[in-house]
Amino acid sequence: MATAGGIFNRIGCYDVQSREQKRRHGKLEDPIVSTVDEILYQAIVARASDIHVHFQSQGISVRLRIDGVLQFFQDVAVDQAAQVLARFKILANLDVSDARLPQDGKCSVVILVGNKEKIVDLRFATLPSVHGEKLLIRVLDTTQHVLGLDTLGLSRIQETALLRLMRLPYGLILTTGPTGSGKTTTLYALLATVNVRERQVITLEDPVEYSFEGIVQAQVNTKIGFSFEQGLRAMLRQDPDIMLIGEIRDRLTAQTAMEAALTGHRVLSTLHTRDAVSSIIRLREMGIDNYLLTAALTAAVGQRIVRRLCSSCKVADFPAAQELVLFEQFGKSIDTIWRPKGCEYCFNTGYYGRVGIYEICLITDGMRDGIVKNLAPSELFVRAQEQGYMPYIIDGFDKVIQGIVSLEELMRIID
Repeated sequence: MATAGGIFNRIGCYDVQSREQKRRHGKLEDPIVSTVDEILYQAIVARASDIHVHFQSQGISVRLRIDGVLQFFQDVAVDQAAQVLARFKILANLDVSDARLPQDGKCSVVILVGNKEKIVDLRFATLPSVHGEKLLIRVLDTTQHVLGLDTLGLSRIQETALLRLMRLPYGLILTTGPTGSGKTTTLYALLATVNVRERQVITLEDPVEYSFEGIVQAQVNTKIGFSFEQGLRAMLRQDPDIMLIGEIRDRLTAQTAMEAALTGHRVLSTLHTRDAVSSIIRLREMGIDNYLLTAALTAAVGQRIVRRLCSSCKVADFPAAQELVLFEQFGKSIDTIWRPKGCEYCFNTGYYGRVGIYEICLITDGMRDGIVKNLAPSELFVRAQEQGYMPYIIDGFDKVIQGIVSLEELMRIID
């Protein structure tokens, strides 16, 4: 099926090829289409999670977010800028003539990387600005597999604790952290530890981020009136053993998750808080009673994602005096510290891929006592540490010592 300058070789999937691939096959194409295809192709090959396109006085600037860090990719000349942006909007089925209101759209693309085809979903969002529209393209690789729990970067103690919690027949497990900290990835890794043939597993997300065989995945669609509230009610009528709720956003969602966790369901969800212990405070602020918190919540996992040192070019160094002092403050010692260098393999960044740093706050009897007594946040943190809670900066320092993460990268992420 042909469409404005491109060929669909899968139903609903736009075929993207690099300039080199087009030259090899003798394809001649409109220069605007070719520029857009090259941006998409290079972004996907470089493992970008987001493509930022925005107007400047000289044209369009394109930047890619790779391993969580925004990097300049290329500029598009002013005489092509409007046409390139229009081409992106056509792909997303957006209104090309309307630059006054925000718009959302999506499409799927097929690219050939080496000898392997990849189907990638693209989510588009525009924002009108003073100098012209700003476009964000979120890149979702539909071929990516759910990661195993042992690949995330959890310590053996942390992994054992989470596996034990997943064996419980009911209760709520939360993953907490800012947007893009890998919360959903952790939840799906937990689901991968469950025998889904013997469990009815249902997820409700906005949007669905991973394709997972053997479970029921529902996606919120507010345009047709399918809201989170409706989805939650419908989930509970489907006899689920395990429920994954994409995010606890309000009191209703929190209340429903808590009540489900009390009535024989294992519930997994995410929450936006700075750390694991703060999730208790946040749920209180949402209006969840302490008795419900102590009965339903089993654990909160706080996490961040940091860039891995490139194994091909990282270099060993002696720690500086101030670095030794920093480690000593946290009860750690280090003889050799690894630093980023940069090579062709990692696009000269010194980093390739990412790994999580974690903390787990288990809701023990001691924590339940502190919640019932309505301890202040600072007192609750002390109580959590008495019960074995260790902030994720400790996990981060351990990964620096192991040569997985650089100290500079850890300090960039940690408050």
